Amino acid sequence: MKRNLKLPAVFGIALALSAMGFGQSATFAQADLEKMVKEMATKMPEDPRLNYPIKCSVVENKEVNAYASAEMPKDAPKGTKPQAVMVVFTGLVTWMNNDVRLVRAVVAHELAHLSKGHIGRGMKASDLDLIFTRQQEYEADSTGAAILVSLGYPKKDMTDMLVRLAETNAKTPGRYKVLGDHADGARRAANVDSNN
Repeated sequence: MKRNLKLPAVFGIALALSAMGFGQSATFAQADLEKMVKEMATKMPEDPRLNYPIKCSVVENKEVNAYASAEMPKDAPKGTKPQAVMVVFTGLVTWMNNDVRLVRAVVAHELAHLSKGHIGRGMKASDLDLIFTRQQEYEADSTGAAILVSLGYPKKDMTDMLVRLAETNAKTPGRYKVLGDHADGARRAANVDSNN
Protein backbone atom coordinates (compact mmCIF):
# COMPACT_ATOMS: atom_id res chain seq x y z
CA MET A 1 0.00 0.00 0.00
CA LYS A 2 1.21 3.47 -0.79
CA ARG A 3 0.82 6.65 1.18
CA ASN A 4 -0.08 9.46 -1.13
CA LEU A 5 1.50 12.79 -0.30
CA LYS A 6 -0.86 15.06 -2.20
CA LEU A 7 -1.43 18.73 -2.69
CA PRO A 8 -4.69 19.54 -4.41
CA ALA A 9 -4.07 21.53 -7.53
CA VAL A 10 -5.95 24.36 -9.06
CA PHE A 11 -5.87 23.09 -12.59
CA GLY A 12 -6.62 20.04 -14.67
CA ILE A 13 -6.28 18.53 -18.08
CA ALA A 14 -8.60 18.56 -21.07
CA LEU A 15 -9.87 15.58 -23.02
CA ALA A 16 -8.71 16.15 -26.59
CA LEU A 17 -5.20 16.78 -27.81
CA SER A 18 -5.74 17.91 -31.38
CA ALA A 19 -2.41 19.74 -31.57
CA MET A 20 -0.64 16.50 -30.66
CA GLY A 21 -2.41 14.58 -33.40
CA PHE A 22 -5.61 13.65 -31.57
CA GLY A 23 -9.04 14.60 -32.85
CA GLN A 24 -11.73 16.33 -30.79
CA SER A 25 -13.45 12.99 -30.20
CA ALA A 26 -10.30 11.25 -28.96
CA THR A 27 -10.23 10.13 -25.35
CA PHE A 28 -7.44 11.52 -23.24
CA ALA A 29 -5.56 8.44 -22.05
CA GLN A 30 -2.60 7.49 -19.90
CA ALA A 31 -0.22 7.45 -22.88
CA ASP A 32 -1.31 10.96 -23.88
CA LEU A 33 -0.57 12.35 -20.43
CA GLU A 34 2.79 10.58 -20.30
CA LYS A 35 3.78 12.02 -23.70
CA MET A 36 2.83 15.53 -22.65
CA VAL A 37 4.61 15.31 -19.29
CA LYS A 38 7.75 13.91 -20.95
CA GLU A 39 7.86 16.88 -23.36
CA MET A 40 7.35 19.44 -20.60
CA ALA A 41 9.79 17.81 -18.19
CA THR A 42 12.66 18.41 -20.62
CA LYS A 43 12.36 22.14 -19.94
CA MET A 44 12.50 22.25 -16.16
CA PRO A 45 14.87 21.15 -13.41
CA GLU A 46 13.94 18.22 -11.20
CA ASP A 47 13.41 18.64 -7.46
CA PRO A 48 16.39 16.70 -6.01
CA ARG A 49 14.22 15.47 -3.12
CA LEU A 50 12.00 13.46 -5.49
CA ASN A 51 12.43 10.36 -7.64
CA TYR A 52 11.93 10.80 -11.41
CA PRO A 53 10.60 10.31 -14.09
CA ILE A 54 7.22 11.68 -13.08
CA LYS A 55 4.60 8.98 -12.62
CA CYS A 56 1.41 9.98 -14.44
CA SER A 57 -2.13 8.77 -13.83
CA VAL A 58 -5.44 9.57 -15.47
CA VAL A 59 -8.08 8.60 -12.90
CA GLU A 60 -11.74 7.95 -13.69
CA ASN A 61 -13.41 10.29 -11.21
CA LYS A 62 -16.10 12.95 -11.66
CA GLU A 63 -14.38 15.31 -9.22
CA VAL A 64 -12.92 18.43 -10.83
CA ASN A 65 -9.33 17.96 -9.73
CA ALA A 66 -5.73 17.35 -10.74
CA TYR A 67 -2.64 17.54 -8.61
CA ALA A 68 1.11 17.38 -8.51
CA SER A 69 2.31 15.27 -5.65
CA ALA A 70 4.78 12.76 -4.32
CA GLU A 71 4.12 9.28 -3.04
CA MET A 72 6.16 6.91 -0.95
CA PRO A 73 5.62 3.16 -0.77
CA LYS A 74 4.55 2.30 2.79
CA ASP A 75 7.45 -0.08 3.43
CA ALA A 76 10.10 1.80 1.45
CA PRO A 77 13.64 1.43 2.78
CA LYS A 78 15.08 4.36 4.71
CA GLY A 79 16.53 6.95 2.38
CA THR A 80 14.13 6.22 -0.48
CA LYS A 81 13.01 9.37 -2.26
CA PRO A 82 9.28 9.91 -2.79
CA GLN A 83 8.12 9.41 -6.39
CA ALA A 84 7.10 12.57 -8.28
CA VAL A 85 3.55 12.12 -9.56
CA MET A 86 0.93 13.94 -11.56
CA VAL A 87 -2.71 12.86 -11.39
CA VAL A 88 -5.58 14.04 -13.55
CA PHE A 89 -9.22 13.25 -12.82
CA THR A 90 -11.55 12.73 -15.78
CA GLY A 91 -14.00 15.18 -14.20
CA LEU A 92 -11.47 17.90 -14.81
CA VAL A 93 -11.00 16.65 -18.36
CA THR A 94 -14.67 17.35 -18.99
CA TRP A 95 -14.55 20.67 -17.15
CA MET A 96 -11.73 21.92 -19.40
CA ASN A 97 -13.95 21.57 -22.51
CA ASN A 98 -11.43 19.49 -24.49
CA ASP A 99 -9.15 22.46 -25.20
CA VAL A 100 -5.58 21.27 -25.93
CA ARG A 101 -4.17 24.71 -25.10
CA LEU A 102 -5.61 24.47 -21.60
CA VAL A 103 -4.22 20.95 -21.29
CA ARG A 104 -0.71 22.19 -21.95
CA ALA A 105 -1.14 25.08 -19.52
CA VAL A 106 -2.37 22.77 -16.78
CA VAL A 107 0.47 20.30 -17.25
CA ALA A 108 3.04 23.10 -17.33
CA HIS A 109 1.60 24.61 -14.12
CA GLU A 110 1.61 21.27 -12.29
CA LEU A 111 5.15 20.39 -13.37
CA ALA A 112 6.26 23.83 -12.24
CA HIS A 113 5.00 23.01 -8.73
CA LEU A 114 7.17 19.89 -8.73
CA SER A 115 10.20 21.63 -10.20
CA LYS A 116 10.05 24.57 -7.80
CA GLY A 117 9.96 22.32 -4.72
CA HIS A 118 6.42 23.25 -3.68
CA ILE A 119 5.74 19.68 -2.57
CA GLY A 120 6.45 19.70 1.17
CA ARG A 121 8.36 17.18 3.23
CA GLY A 122 6.58 14.93 5.67
CA MET A 123 3.12 15.41 4.20
CA LYS A 124 0.49 12.77 4.94
CA ALA A 125 -2.70 11.70 3.19
CA SER A 126 -4.58 13.70 5.83
CA ASP A 127 -3.02 16.84 4.33
CA LEU A 128 -5.38 16.70 1.34
CA ASP A 129 -6.91 20.04 2.27
CA LEU A 130 -3.52 21.74 2.23
CA ILE A 131 -3.27 24.15 -0.67
CA PHE A 132 -0.42 25.94 -2.32
CA THR A 133 0.25 29.50 -1.17
CA ARG A 134 -0.63 32.42 -3.38
CA GLN A 135 3.05 33.08 -4.00
CA GLN A 136 3.60 29.47 -5.08
CA GLU A 137 0.60 29.66 -7.41
CA TYR A 138 1.96 32.82 -9.04
CA GLU A 139 5.37 31.18 -9.37
CA ALA A 140 3.88 28.03 -10.93
CA ASP A 141 1.81 30.18 -13.32
CA SER A 142 4.88 32.16 -14.47
CA THR A 143 7.17 29.15 -14.64
CA GLY A 144 4.54 27.13 -16.49
CA ALA A 145 4.08 29.96 -19.00
CA ALA A 146 7.85 30.12 -19.53
CA ILE A 147 7.90 26.36 -20.18
CA LEU A 148 5.16 26.74 -22.78
CA VAL A 149 7.05 29.51 -24.54
CA SER A 150 10.30 27.51 -24.48
CA LEU A 151 8.48 24.68 -26.28
CA GLY A 152 7.11 27.06 -28.92
CA TYR A 153 3.60 27.45 -27.49
CA PRO A 154 2.06 30.88 -26.79
CA LYS A 155 2.07 32.32 -23.29
CA LYS A 156 -1.59 33.14 -23.95
CA ASP A 157 -2.43 29.45 -23.35
CA MET A 158 -1.66 29.95 -19.65
CA THR A 159 -3.59 33.21 -19.41
CA ASP A 160 -6.59 31.73 -21.22
CA MET A 161 -6.63 28.80 -18.82
CA LEU A 162 -6.48 31.13 -15.81
CA VAL A 163 -9.32 33.25 -17.22
CA ARG A 164 -11.34 30.05 -17.72
CA LEU A 165 -10.64 29.17 -14.11
CA ALA A 166 -11.85 32.60 -12.97
CA GLU A 167 -15.05 32.35 -15.04
CA THR A 168 -15.83 28.92 -13.66
CA ASN A 169 -15.13 29.93 -10.07
CA ALA A 170 -17.42 32.95 -10.36
CA LYS A 171 -20.32 30.58 -11.08
CA THR A 172 -19.45 28.00 -8.43
CA PRO A 173 -20.88 27.88 -4.88
CA GLY A 174 -18.28 28.79 -2.24
CA ARG A 175 -17.65 25.33 -0.84
CA TYR A 176 -16.89 23.92 -4.30
CA LYS A 177 -14.57 26.65 -5.54
CA VAL A 178 -11.39 25.38 -7.13
CA LEU A 179 -9.30 28.35 -6.04
CA GLY A 180 -9.93 28.26 -2.31
CA ASP A 181 -8.25 31.30 -0.77
CA HIS A 182 -5.85 31.87 -3.68
CA ALA A 183 -5.77 34.99 -5.76
CA ASP A 184 -8.42 34.83 -8.44
CA GLY A 185 -7.68 33.52 -11.93
CA ALA A 186 -8.20 36.87 -13.64
CA ARG A 187 -5.57 38.52 -11.43
CA ARG A 188 -3.21 35.61 -12.00
CA ALA A 189 -3.78 35.77 -15.77
CA ALA A 190 -2.94 39.49 -15.72
CA ASN A 191 0.23 38.72 -13.75
CA VAL A 192 1.35 36.13 -16.33
CA ASP A 193 0.45 38.45 -19.22
CA SER A 194 2.54 41.29 -17.81
CA ASN A 195 5.50 39.06 -16.89
CA ASN A 196 8.22 38.67 -19.54
